[in-house]
Amino acid sequence: MKILITGGTGLIGGAIAEAAVRKGHEVWILSRKEPSGKISGLDAHFICGDWYDDRFVESTVSQDYDVVVDTLI
Repeated sequence: MKILITGGTGLIGGAIAEAAVRKGHEVWILSRKEPSGKISGLDAHFICGDWYDDRFVESTVSQDYDVVVDTLI
């Protein structure tokens, strides 16, 4: 399954991303900054950008994801 996780470098999003990768899913992580620490070594795709930028969001979510998990709070 192709999964997009917003806030994927945070505590909750990171845990979801790790679990999804372990289960063999194709994971895309959206964050405002480059990943660091444990999450940066994850076998996932990273997208840097601003979730509050309408043009960026439109181009990002127009990809063919099966699931979008929004952990931005």
